[in-house]
Amino acid sequence: NVASLVMPWRLNVTRFYGDGTHLPNLDATADAWVCVSTLEHMTHVQRVGTVREAHRILKPGGVAIITADDYEPAALNDLFSMCRFAVGPEIPFEGEHLSPRVAWGVFQKPEEAYADQG
Repeated sequence: NVASLVMPWRLNVTRFYGDGTHLPNLDATADAWVCVSTLEHMTHVQRVGTVREAHRILKPGGVAIITADDYEPAALNDLFSMCRFAVGPEIPFEGEHLSPRVAWGVFQKPEEAYADQG
């Protein structure tokens, strides 16, 4: 139900409802891309397409912030690295895990990404 997704208006915040693998034509316009508990419900092809779209719409230096239920942190690193994001080391978790276990990550689109492709 699209009506249930209506959120209060915020200056400089754009929200989309639709296919994450085909976002509007917003090349390099976003400072951040946020995805909460969604990728784990997609096929591998859909995950790759969604993360590539995130890379496309982010400005150089922009960040992708993500959580994924029952997903290994190393798998998130591999996915985002494959899609040309800067990936840091995996930090071991200390403490009590949520149920289901939740992986999270903050990845950055490198400043020089796609600079040679116009």
